[in-house]
Amino acid sequence: MLQNIRHAPRFYESHQELDLAGPSAQPIGFSSWPIAIKLRTIWDALREGTAAHRQYEQLRGKGIPHGTAIRQALGISHPGK
Repeated sequence: MLQNIRHAPRFYESHQELDLAGPSAQPIGFSSWPIAIKLRTIWDALREGTAAHRQYEQLRGKGIPHGTAIRQALGISHPGK
């Protein structure tokens, strides 16, 4: 359910890319701006986190133990070792 965002570039990496890129000859659409991409990623993560929290609370309300409920809400099939 939750995305793995470890592959996303760090802030300083994207900042360096902007500095090295220089002005573009063609206009760039809003959706291709690095900051827009990062904000969209954050927004998606917040939505997924809220959905997982909601599902966790529903499961706990049904009497499911914490460990089982959190794994189910996060989409983890078995406990880590």
